[in-house]
Amino acid sequence: MLDGVVASQTDVRSKNTKRELDRLGISRVPPGWKLSTVGNACTIRNELRLPLSQEARATMQGTYPYYGPTGILDYLDEFRAEGDFALIGEDGDHFLDVGRKSQTIRVSDRFNVNNHAHLVADGVACTVDWFFHFFRHKDISHSLTRQGAGRFKLTKQALEKLPILLPPLCEQRKIAEIFRTWDESIETLERLRSAKARHHRALTNLLVFGKRQFSHFCITDAETSHRWFTLPASWDCEPLGKLANEISERNADGGQFEVLSCSKYEGFVRSLEYFKKQVFSADLSGYKKIWRGDFGFPSNHIEEGSIGLQNLTDVGVVSPIYTVFRFAPERVDVEYAFAVLKTGVYRHIFEVSTSASVDRRGSLRWSEFSKLPFPVPSLVEQKAIVEVLRTTRTELDAIAKEVDLFRRQKRGLMQKLLTGEWRVKAAD
Repeated sequence: MLDGVVASQTDVRSKNTKRELDRLGISRVPPGWKLSTVGNACTIRNELRLPLSQEARATMQGTYPYYGPTGILDYLDEFRAEGDFALIGEDGDHFLDVGRKSQTIRVSDRFNVNNHAHLVADGVACTVDWFFHFFRHKDISHSLTRQGAGRFKLTKQALEKLPILLPPLCEQRKIAEIFRTWDESIETLERLRSAKARHHRALTNLLVFGKRQFSHFCITDAETSHRWFTLPASWDCEPLGKLANEISERNADGGQFEVLSCSKYEGFVRSLEYFKKQVFSADLSGYKKIWRGDFGFPSNHIEEGSIGLQNLTDVGVVSPIYTVFRFAPERVDVEYAFAVLKTGVYRHIFEVSTSASVDRRGSLRWSEFSKLPFPVPSLVEQKAIVEVLRTTRTELDAIAKEVDLFRRQKRGLMQKLLTGEWRVKAAD
């Protein structure tokens, strides 16, 4: 009878191990590694809470950085911590990204933290860095507890039960060192991309408003002041309605064209790719057609700078709330127009104009949009401006692609190293 009980317990353990390995995406524990749980391998700190006055909290925030599950300051039940930790959010909605993967943060020294977070310190068998990398993009949605409608929570008890693979400590440190080198390279490229982006924005503002002109186009140093900006005296400034016409071509026959959306940074994007799911109606008969070279914006979101040039497909469709318009090609180059309309100056113009619109419903209709001023140098000068901006944009896009390549390569490397498929040599 005892033998049967022992066999039964062994079978249960075997099934549990298999289930945990399946969740980790591996078929076996690598030689020299062991399968454990966060509670057994790591030290979880939740006892650092201090009763603080509002004044003390404000002083803490001013002195030390703040970390929380949302990354946004919240003065509810903060406490101060000191040391090396991996921070993991208690609030499941904020703890998971849109792909349902966990978001851990690596923190050091002194900092403030919201009490809706778990601090994981070095344990007897697991380093902070190993925990951070192991759970950085791990799907742990199965361990979340529902807390009301649409809200989920990662309790300390659930965190303690999470399975974790553990190589020897020396191997953990070596793998963390490899990832650190990759992160430093990615951060260097990110800084370069940010610098290039700032340069591109500054150059755009200088060129599209004539603060810097090519010598062969500079006829005079005289300038003309307009309501929102100052332009060279040789340039025209006309209402948008005199340079472009509204287009209201409906997809009346319900043709299956690609649905497009407009973001405040990139302009037009493919809706399914951008949102990762269908957010538009199944019936497209009421949607508006937008042809390549046309512009469009959602009338109720343009104050955020959501306006774009459709250059993704020959013809797509957009929601009925969009305003679609087309510039006269003999007056305005579309790439020049896109550069102008995506500047911070025009984002401000859209914001102010939306607030002052006639219907006061948080939208900007064509009737008001068409009255906005637009800088018009000669078409030849517009094309020269576009050529320069295209060069800087190409450089910026090349760096962005390199950053994306590094990130994808690192994710592949993480998959190999964190599962033990690839091993590293590390001194004891």
